[in-house]
Amino acid sequence: LGFFIPAWLGFLGFQAAGYTVPVDMEVSSYLLSDSQVRWTADAIKAAVISFHPPDEGVSRRLQAEEESKFVSSVDFFYTAKTGDNILTPEALGEIRDFESKLKAFPGFMAFCLKDDERKCHPPPVTVISPSYASKTRSNATHVQKQLNGEGELGDLEELMLVLLQDEDQWFTDSEFGPQNLKSRYTRSKFFQEYYNAEKASHRQMLISLFNDMLIKIS
Repeated sequence: LGFFIPAWLGFLGFQAAGYTVPVDMEVSSYLLSDSQVRWTADAIKAAVISFHPPDEGVSRRLQAEEESKFVSSVDFFYTAKTGDNILTPEALGEIRDFESKLKAFPGFMAFCLKDDERKCHPPPVTVISPSYASKTRSNATHVQKQLNGEGELGDLEELMLVLLQDEDQWFTDSEFGPQNLKSRYTRSKFFQEYYNAEKASHRQMLISLFNDMLIKIS
């Protein structure tokens, strides 16, 4: 089993369309939570965030344009190459390897969305986080888990229980449930930010990512 990525760098199209949001409903139909309303909500969250102060002169406006922050996400949709389940050790391992290479790609994580301490936050939304949770023993009887994707592959039955608690079924297809603990599809979201002065370099990074890595995988 493996995966392919049927949705490529939608943000490039987002930019090319003048920051309108074309929606591919064929892709969105893979997953139950991707109704047109849900996709519109996601698009709003990914929209350009700009601050424009009152008109107090050209220099003030130019400064505001320079400091405008853009927030976006890069989304990946994965599907099993064969069979009807991507939630297997083999496929999850491939996704983890891919996302590790993605995060190591030059410049990609430099544009991660950051908190006030300039650390990447929120982390990527990916099934790899609960699948490869790291564990630390706080005492003789208690083991603490961190859903960071940095540990060993955990018990898949525990993973299924975690996914069953996700009422939106964000990580799974519409058939996933107590009587069908498998999904043909899953997805990941990587949040990004950049400032107006970085717009060209951010776009170039995405183009390089597509040409140097993604197109070779497909």
